[in-house]
Amino acid sequence: MSQNLQVSKKEKGNNVETPPTSKSDVKSNESRGESPTCAFKGNYTKYSEKIFSNKDEMRSFVEASSNSYQFECKFCKKFFGEDFSPINVKTLKLHIRSDKHELATPKGKYKKELEILRAKYDEEELLTKSKRTKMTKSEEYDKKEKKDREGYLEFIAFTMSQNYSFSQISKLGKFLKTIKTQGMGFLTKYSFSEQEISKISTDCFGPFFFRSAKRAAFHNTLLFEC
Repeated sequence: MSQNLQVSKKEKGNNVETPPTSKSDVKSNESRGESPTCAFKGNYTKYSEKIFSNKDEMRSFVEASSNSYQFECKFCKKFFGEDFSPINVKTLKLHIRSDKHELATPKGKYKKELEILRAKYDEEELLTKSKRTKMTKSEEYDKKEKKDREGYLEFIAFTMSQNYSFSQISKLGKFLKTIKTQGMGFLTKYSFSEQEISKISTDCFGPFFFRSAKRAAFHNTLLFEC
């Protein structure tokens, strides 16, 4: 039988786990405290020794349940009696941090162990968050480096396509680096059209060059007369 979801369900007589016939069966089983053994195995965690890794404090109250995807809390089972039901292994951390578990935990040694256990979880989360932050920064740096390299190659490719010499490309690049400190807003502010450049050349640079040439000619005349 092909199904999208499966649940832990014991058949009478042979204790074989069988899949449900619909998603409603899954919800029904969950409402009774049973944990789905679904095809999406990543959604549920099996009970194993791995859950005690670096957390031996849990051994005083966590024990296996008849369902391999659940556990029983000895403290809560004793404290809440009939109101207690097995807990999904995936929610172990949430249970340990819950007010109910804190209320059911005996005072003294076990309360102290609970504080240690919670501190370990906090430390793990901080470490994980730190690793994610470092990875994010590293990824952002790599993206920026890639973008910069692409821009540099595109600049060189364009100037070469315009028959610039290596010397001209070098000078232009160094010039751009120099004016970058003054701001590059003009790149988006002005159109760089041929008409605009022609007008600037005629109205702005033309008179300047004319005056410069006139001064140079006058200077040369004085030198000649002397």
